[in-house]
Amino acid sequence: MRWRLREAGLAPAVLSFFLAMMMGGLAVLFVFAGSASAQGPYLEMIEIVPDDPGNDPRWGVADGHISIEDAQYKTYQADYTWTPPPRTSDGAGFTVNMTIEGKATPNRIYAGIGMNSPTGGFEFDKDPASADVSVPDAQQGGSESRTNSISVHVTPSPTLADGSTIELRIGAFYGYGVTYRYRVSATDTGGGGGGGGGGGGGPDEGPLMVTVDCPTEIVIGQLPSLNCHLLISGYRRNTADPVEVLVPNMLDQFGNHANGIQVVDLDGAQDVFNWVGTYSWGFFVYACQAPNIGANCYNNVAVPGPASIPVIVQQKGLQPVNLLLNFNVVGKGGGQLGGVGQEVRIGSRWIASAFLNNETGQPTSTTILLDWLSARWTLDPVEGGYVRIHSVWKPDEYLHVENGYLAVGPIQPEWQSAMWQMEPSGGGYYVRFRNVWQADAYLNVESGALAISPIGQDWLSADWWLLR
Repeated sequence: MRWRLREAGLAPAVLSFFLAMMMGGLAVLFVFAGSASAQGPYLEMIEIVPDDPGNDPRWGVADGHISIEDAQYKTYQADYTWTPPPRTSDGAGFTVNMTIEGKATPNRIYAGIGMNSPTGGFEFDKDPASADVSVPDAQQGGSESRTNSISVHVTPSPTLADGSTIELRIGAFYGYGVTYRYRVSATDTGGGGGGGGGGGGGPDEGPLMVTVDCPTEIVIGQLPSLNCHLLISGYRRNTADPVEVLVPNMLDQFGNHANGIQVVDLDGAQDVFNWVGTYSWGFFVYACQAPNIGANCYNNVAVPGPASIPVIVQQKGLQPVNLLLNFNVVGKGGGQLGGVGQEVRIGSRWIASAFLNNETGQPTSTTILLDWLSARWTLDPVEGGYVRIHSVWKPDEYLHVENGYLAVGPIQPEWQSAMWQMEPSGGGYYVRFRNVWQADAYLNVESGALAISPIGQDWLSADWWLLR
């Protein structure tokens, strides 16, 4: 008997099976699924945006890796690593492997890595899509370490609109991250694979274009500083010529201007070899409130009214872009209770992963869980440039020292014991909270527990960072 293969053909594996049957051997049937054609939606990465840690020396942020380390005392560290998402994908999605490693040398540290989709549009096969470690205190002179990993499969929603943009964010718990932006297409553009041949994905080279992403209203003395960005496109990519940002009216290295506006991390030059699409150049803006108060403001003081900062963006071979950062400077208002300010978490610079909270009914600074409303506060403005630290969890409670010690509870509008002066520290990234009633006393964790007392000028335990 002769087996005849039709012109349509049988797969070689099927032919082998038939031959095995003919030879009387014992055969096992394997099902070979041919590779089905890819299904949409189709994704093409258009931008990678690492968060900018500004002047915080503890953090390093890059595509695929984040690190935190106690830069001064070396008492803790953590490394967050992951496999970068692909440049292109189809509806089948992709897998990202994430690892967190924490080390106590000897101070305890809680750290975690996770992913989410700020815009929606991505789905994950793990819930939560995260991994964490809790490293206990080590003996003095010794160390303790812990490692944890997770593999998460990411798929785009099948209902995404053609031409829309979606984001995938991977980052550290209570810290910084990297955002991956994808453009959605209903048809396969064939852009999958590596970057050969100078085709697709790169920005058009020229003209250089810059837009400003920054609030136009700035409040004198308000912290945190405005977090702003220049969105730069049209740059020449395949070149060693950097993109430069010049701030010609800066008075000093701290970004001070005669009008009292301080601009931090704006001037400088960056190589473009790893830029993708429109690049987001981050910087911070602060309005100095009084002579010699604040982050190196010196005698530069902002006053209510319009204020402008000239900026030049340039790259060799392209026409420079001249622009103005325009602000409406306003004084702080407030006075009576009820004026709610910006919602933040208040984290210790000195003790990693410790945040101000009133979970037990008393104010403390400890490790928290992500869903604790007790660790969320609003900084309500008060006349004179002060703030009240107002509990989100218990809206009638404020942090105060009316009885001589730290407490949370209801207050009266005139209580200076519930008013705090926020003073920039650490180059403007951190703040210190000085009590108005006890004028030489600051919030600190010098003893390991939350306290209010006079401090040394170099106390990192009195520095706090604000997570919005």
